[in-house]
Amino acid sequence: GELKQDGTFLTLKSNSPGTPFNARYDCTTPDGQDWYFQVKLNTIPKNSCISVGVVNPEEMLPGWKTRGMFFNGNLTNGGAALVTAFGPYPKEGDSVGVFVTNSNQDVTFYVNEKCLGTGFSLGPRGGKVFCPCIQVSGEATVEFVIPDTLPSVVMTREQATQGVSDEWKLIQAINETGRAVHVPEGREIVLHLDESVAKFDLSIRVGNTLRCWAKKEEGGGVTVGPTMGTRMIPLPDLQEMETFVEKSLPAVTSIALLDENLVLSKSGSQMNLVFERYVKNIKPLAAYTK
Repeated sequence: GELKQDGTFLTLKSNSPGTPFNARYDCTTPDGQDWYFQVKLNTIPKNSCISVGVVNPEEMLPGWKTRGMFFNGNLTNGGAALVTAFGPYPKEGDSVGVFVTNSNQDVTFYVNEKCLGTGFSLGPRGGKVFCPCIQVSGEATVEFVIPDTLPSVVMTREQATQGVSDEWKLIQAINETGRAVHVPEGREIVLHLDESVAKFDLSIRVGNTLRCWAKKEEGGGVTVGPTMGTRMIPLPDLQEMETFVEKSLPAVTSIALLDENLVLSKSGSQMNLVFERYVKNIKPLAAYTK
């Protein structure tokens, strides 16, 4: 691989798009001292991906052989995913933060300074040293930053769910005439919602995965753009719900929190979709190798 440094800015490139290049920042921290760093993702070309985490110098090896504690949307050990969908996939313009407590070797991840939760908790340090590490498949330009202060918010994955940007499980669907649309038992219909200043990005999986965006309007309403999705035939018990969701999403004029539930509704109509927060029971991993 190739590494170029200009102050705090790094350009990393792997020799092969399918084999990552690993770059480690050597540092030492006294026992009991917590530490935190951020990697700001300035440019990540299409088909490139990046993982940010920590590695023990003795376990940093070429390519996928490196073993450590990383985040790239999933929790990984540098060679394999250990927990999928732990947080949003880091993209160009994001900042990924890693907070390590040396006393108990807890590793907590942040995206754009929002706490995603503690991903690893190894227990007492036992003399093992970890250093910041960036793993790139393809190429990327980043800035490595050590802030002056430690994060003020540290929590578990379950506690980290907050705000509108999250995953939401459908619990109720009402059509325009007020009739309930059956939510199939044993099926988890999950909406992934990302909020930015100007819009919402929505992705919901019924049988197929449907995606759209909703532009924020003055006065608090929204205007939903075109709905796109896969076109497989859903299972019979999901067909009615998928038809309803696909028809209803473009008509949504409001996205709001109500009594801790997320409600998508249409003004002047009884139509609504009600979701509860979907929280995976993800406990911090006690190990990153078998």
